[in-house]
Amino acid sequence: MTDAQRIRVTNRGGFSLSFAAKSDEFGTPETAAVLALQSGEIDLAMFPIPEGSIVQLDVKVSWDDRPTPPPPPPPITFKMNGQTANYSAHGTIWDWTVSYDSLDPPSERPVVPGFPAEVPLFCLPYRKWFQDIQEAEPPKILTCAPRTPSDVAVVCNWARQYGYQVRPRGILHGWSPLSLPTAPIEHTKVVLVDLTKGLWQTTFLPGVRWSSQPGEGWRGSDPAAIAAVPGSAARR
Repeated sequence: MTDAQRIRVTNRGGFSLSFAAKSDEFGTPETAAVLALQSGEIDLAMFPIPEGSIVQLDVKVSWDDRPTPPPPPPPITFKMNGQTANYSAHGTIWDWTVSYDSLDPPSERPVVPGFPAEVPLFCLPYRKWFQDIQEAEPPKILTCAPRTPSDVAVVCNWARQYGYQVRPRGILHGWSPLSLPTAPIEHTKVVLVDLTKGLWQTTFLPGVRWSSQPGEGWRGSDPAAIAAVPGSAARR
């Protein structure tokens, strides 16, 4: 099975289409309409999908008049490797099909001095559910995806050495400016640590007090309750 981070669909048929990517536990929103001879792309790094998930392409054709759905194209295994799996749609609204074509080479990794080579690193658009960042194009913020707690420690040690701030990135379903201010600046010395790709559980150490300063946002009253929820790291 192909390992890929992104899915691209080229419309070579006589129709308009949209598509989404689905795993057993998560589905992306559908893309905007992809007209004939155009392409659309989904970057799975933007969504809270754990690495290793089997992801199936789900294509919808406008005015679909096939008597039965076509055979599904082969799925991919999601991996933060910067590679794009290419698919194409063919035919008409009566007989359309989707096929897998090729795998692109990895996209270029951001050049950041000294950053640990074993940790996936990208510049990803940042816009959370509250939509307090109003730019038409969300700012692209340096984002890494540690696979193990040791990776997190390595990133934090690197950040201390090179003068970067480390902030968590979860499912972006929040409102407070804890991770980034409401007007973040690209190329600022902040690295987001994506907790949704390989780190889906949080353990609170006994005896450690958890608090926040006035003005920082929500203050939790029962950290132990949060620790009991699988995936709580990704929700914070």
